[in-house]
Amino acid sequence: MKKFLVAAIVVAMVCVSSAAFAVDVTMGGQIDIRFRDFQNSGYGGGLGTLFDKSRDGSHRRLTQERVQLFVNVKGDGFKGKVAIKNEWDDFGRFEANQGNYTSQSGSSNQIGGNSTDQQNTGLAIREAWVDFLIPGTPVGMKLGHQFLSLSNGWFLMSTYDGSDALVAYVNAGPATITLFDIMAFEGNRGNAGTDINIYGLDATVKATDKIKVGANLSYLNDRGGLIIAGRSGLIDTAKVTQLAGTSLVTGTASQFKLANLGLYMNGKIGAVNLKVEADIQDGKAQTTNGDVNFDGNLVVVQASVPVGPVTINALVGRGSGDNAGSGSRNNTFITLLEQSQFTALIYDYKLQGPTKQLYTGLAGTTALNIGVASQVSKSILVKADLWYFQATRATNVNNGPGKSKELGQELDLYGKWQIYPNLSWDIKLGYMMPGNAYKTAAGKGVSDATGLQSVLSFKF
Repeated sequence: MKKFLVAAIVVAMVCVSSAAFAVDVTMGGQIDIRFRDFQNSGYGGGLGTLFDKSRDGSHRRLTQERVQLFVNVKGDGFKGKVAIKNEWDDFGRFEANQGNYTSQSGSSNQIGGNSTDQQNTGLAIREAWVDFLIPGTPVGMKLGHQFLSLSNGWFLMSTYDGSDALVAYVNAGPATITLFDIMAFEGNRGNAGTDINIYGLDATVKATDKIKVGANLSYLNDRGGLIIAGRSGLIDTAKVTQLAGTSLVTGTASQFKLANLGLYMNGKIGAVNLKVEADIQDGKAQTTNGDVNFDGNLVVVQASVPVGPVTINALVGRGSGDNAGSGSRNNTFITLLEQSQFTALIYDYKLQGPTKQLYTGLAGTTALNIGVASQVSKSILVKADLWYFQATRATNVNNGPGKSKELGQELDLYGKWQIYPNLSWDIKLGYMMPGNAYKTAAGKGVSDATGLQSVLSFKF
């Protein structure tokens, strides 16, 4: 914590020095205390795997703390933000190491890789950007380390640790047009041939007072084939689906290029709140065993409607999966996501799916969800969600002797208590019943998985 105090003092001095300029400066932060208890979700046996029914499975229980600090600056025609944090720090760890990027035992801390609960605990820049309008024009620019999302976030989402990007935008009446260049990975410094960039164009239009529609086209250029080579633990980047260790390609890749066309709609039709996203992909990986073509697709529909004292929520989503025996063509929908929960607590957040990698969203997955939420009092919110997951193409996630589309079902419960305006406590409970796609190499079924996560958050 000493390093956070030093950082706060430095930031305060910067704020005082800015008093000579016509800007508004605000400071704040957040302290989170997290308790987790996960059973049979891969700890001790490879993250994201399940154990067969002859064993009790793995068990992981721990308490952690995370601290975040930020400074916002706003002036006439410009604004900026700097936010720093330490990653979740286990209780009982030797405190003197905090802030020194020391890795706890067993931790890989790959933001885009197979990180465990044990994280590197150094201070990190979560946001550091400036956003300004070019004087006399409707053109704006946002440069630096920032949160990014395309469409409704099912293809590209980077709001956990942010990404380095150059963004230009134009506000033209009901329409906004945005150009972006995301530096996903810097290879050998100064050698553009080892970089990974994501370029794109997004256009949104406010069709009515309650409906917004949009489209975007993005292009991922992995010049050195690093993603295919398994080096997709991308520090400073949107989470890229790991292709190494799967059946997506064989051989060594020299480069990988992928285009994604996204269409989306957000709005309210009558009493129904609706979010729709559709994506189509086309790409190619050049490997020593020949070219591999990619042509994935995804469709997700989310809806919620208030019914008396409750709100009914639903989701239907499908991400394409690879058709075994398709040779030089792969149909898996490629995602650029992060280590966050997009669907269910256990399946989406803790287990490997059809891609045999973590944090890949609906890649190769068909998902159905029905849920109910209720604000039972001014300070208490409760939710319940039932999920059904199916592999879009038959698979054997645990390398079982046969293939199946049955990934399983999951029941999640959620509660949030707003104790004070700046202090809240939430809890998530999950129970997953894995399907036949998770059978072990010995052909045995796997045990059910359970999870509990509770977070006390204090904002200031």
